[in-house]
Amino acid sequence: MSRWPASLSHYVPALGGELCFCGEIEGSFIENEEQKKYARFPATKLRGALAYARVVGTLTLIGEAGFTILSSDSLAPLERISYPYLRAEAMWKPNSVLEASLGYKRSLSIGDIDDAVAEDTSLYSAALALRIAPAVAAGLSYTFADSEYVYYIYNRKRRSLSAKLVLGADDKPKLEIEYARIVQSESDADANYKANTIGARLNGSF
Repeated sequence: MSRWPASLSHYVPALGGELCFCGEIEGSFIENEEQKKYARFPATKLRGALAYARVVGTLTLIGEAGFTILSSDSLAPLERISYPYLRAEAMWKPNSVLEASLGYKRSLSIGDIDDAVAEDTSLYSAALALRIAPAVAAGLSYTFADSEYVYYIYNRKRRSLSAKLVLGADDKPKLEIEYARIVQSESDADANYKANTIGARLNGSF
């Protein structure tokens, strides 16, 4: 399977912020043998949206709305289906110590999916970052993804909670310790699962 994405954006100042006319086209190419073997079918999506961003003091706000048109021969007799595209983000950074954010995004994906054609996903997110000391930082994040398959009658919900501790100055190698919990539920209850992971890694140049 291969994909060919292309995008076009035009930004203009407006109402104390910035307005963007955004467009994107993406297609997937799948060989006939792969279609039969993996039950995956080629598709093309075309997205058009209007986005607006503004900084108000310590608060950054981003909103985007539009639609996505999905085309695929496997969707016959419809062949083309339209889906809403929505994005909203709020980021608050009152100082160099604290940063918090909330987000929502509804989008259509044709790559890295389990469905045969595409998945319509609503993603909710929340994150908190704290600089405890010059060489110590901590972060906490939560995401909830609700995915509806396009080709199959199937749904998947995934909740993820993670906590991270970073040790090391900005210009030095860092040690990252992270805990994550994932809970996934699907239309097929036998496919449900829960997982807890703890990991550590070193980042930087030595």
